[in-house]
Amino acid sequence: LLYVGAAIGRAFGLVYEGFDVRTYAILGAAASLNGVVRVLISLPAIMMETTTISTFVSPLMIVCLVSRYIGNGVFRSEGIYDEILKIRKIPFLEEEPPKVTKRLVLRAKDVMSMELVQLQLTMQVQAIFEILQEYNHLDFPVTDPSKGGQLVGSISRATLKAILWKKALSPRSDGDVECEESSAQSEDSLDLSYDQFEFDRLEEVSDTDLFNHLKGEEKCMYMSLARYMTLSPIAFGEDGSAERAFELFRTLGLRQLVVVDSDKIPIGVVTRFDLKVLDEEEDGHDNKAGTLASNGETATTVKSASLISMS
Repeated sequence: LLYVGAAIGRAFGLVYEGFDVRTYAILGAAASLNGVVRVLISLPAIMMETTTISTFVSPLMIVCLVSRYIGNGVFRSEGIYDEILKIRKIPFLEEEPPKVTKRLVLRAKDVMSMELVQLQLTMQVQAIFEILQEYNHLDFPVTDPSKGGQLVGSISRATLKAILWKKALSPRSDGDVECEESSAQSEDSLDLSYDQFEFDRLEEVSDTDLFNHLKGEEKCMYMSLARYMTLSPIAFGEDGSAERAFELFRTLGLRQLVVVDSDKIPIGVVTRFDLKVLDEEEDGHDNKAGTLASNGETATTVKSASLISMS
């Protein structure tokens, strides 16, 4: 795009004698690229820094503004980045929270998804593998049964796969008769450092390969998550405003926001899909959102299993 735009700009400069063709080449390249990406601030700044010509700020801003409106009018669509988000079905949150969050005074419990998959500090390998197969979550909250199920941390899907692949398991059986004999014969668990996880390599490992990598007796062993989980996960009170939850997602780039009650026990999760529904309800005159809020129900039917990575 830069080459095509620069060629067109240079040709335009050659038509009219006395014009600096280099200037029109630079402006043509910026206009061509901006007609596709539709940005106003970052592209002129990049072009100015690339050319080291500070006097080009105003011309670059003008051509980017014109090319954006021409692109919107001709193609009747948003920029290429916005279209890619739509194709990949990634919800994009606007800069300002939906007005419905202010008018209806929505709380986190009004917009959260009730289907929350929790892990415990120590779980059997077979149970963890079944959760990984059933849900495509990228992060899982970790609770402590000895504290009444309070939230104590979170762990990513990639970390769980790395631990299983490296077989950092424990022989603890907790009275499991079927696995007691094989667990008693197992060695002590292996402690892993972050450098040993090999996340890039494990991205290509499927769940089937991971399952076949584990032996029968290893599936009966246990895995301690306390050594590898994030100790300070970001949580949100159930009575916190949905507007504030929206701002946290925007400023911190969260994948999910665990909602806890007054006892710090997880009761739900807020995802980008849940917040995106509020934007859709804004276009629908807030009818459905108002009904859900008045009935104390959740404002989304999207399962929390539909989490994605914004990485």
